[in-house]
Amino acid sequence: MLANVPSHAGRVALLREVRRVLRPGGLASYSVHDDARTRPGLDAGDVRSADTPERGDLVLHEPREGAVRYVHYFTRDELDRLAGDAGFASSTVHRTSDLGELWDNVFVGVLRSQGAP
Repeated sequence: MLANVPSHAGRVALLREVRRVLRPGGLASYSVHDDARTRPGLDAGDVRSADTPERGDLVLHEPREGAVRYVHYFTRDELDRLAGDAGFASSTVHRTSDLGELWDNVFVGVLRSQGAP
């Protein structure tokens, strides 16, 4: 869901709400696309807009569904910044390929809220 929330402020608000409902020391996880490794594989004809209003924002035509949708692709630095801006105690980010998966264009993150578990 994180990739479908427009604006940095909107994504921070979502993560703050996630943090709010976690128990002290609780964990939340997410997966999102890595901008640098996903964007080159896009069919240019399916990109309706890119990087407007923020870097990583894309409006894509999905031929299988015949629909147009918004998505945000991330950098590792951006994910670290989001976790800090949302007030998480810690954040780890890995590529799925680091975890034994075949694809390498997806980040998997784990966020820990403040306090003891």
